[in-house]
Amino acid sequence: MPVTVHNHPVPEIKVGHGLVVVNRLLGVAFLLVLILLLVVVSPGRSGRQSGAPAALSPTSTTLPPSTTTRSPAAPVLGVVPPVPSATPPGPRIEIAVGAPTGSARCESPSCHWIDTRLSGFPPIARIEVVAIGDGRDFSEPCVTTADANGAAVCGDTRYDVPGAQVYAYVDLGDTRITSNTLTWPES
Repeated sequence: MPVTVHNHPVPEIKVGHGLVVVNRLLGVAFLLVLILLLVVVSPGRSGRQSGAPAALSPTSTTLPPSTTTRSPAAPVLGVVPPVPSATPPGPRIEIAVGAPTGSARCESPSCHWIDTRLSGFPPIARIEVVAIGDGRDFSEPCVTTADANGAAVCGDTRYDVPGAQVYAYVDLGDTRITSNTLTWPES
């Protein structure tokens, strides 16, 4: 079977079996050197900090002193690197101190809404957000429905204890998704 390089046949020397083997080894070595050179000097693949393409001279290349270069590791033939999987982000809850409010059970000036943003939940899922203040759940849980993208906003819960550690959670099957924790403000 003839050896080809870029769809051009490479002639084999038919003098003896040893020379045929040497010829094939030289052909493979030439291909490896060619691949290595293409990888090392490909535009945009070097570690240069400049955005301009490298100007290559067959005799010499002069780099400015501030330029750093790195050669990537030579590829290993026959080994395919793993492709990183694009896993979608899981459910997430972010809470923030919302606008001031008040009620018979939530005293001003420290009474504020808890702004809750949900993302990554199953689309059109009913979600019940439980707020915790200083280790206890309290009234006014927020019930909402995720949109087609799995996102929702909930602002139906308020809190009023200054200095308390406040967070929210959602139980999704056997998994509890917990929000960030806030220290509740004085006013």
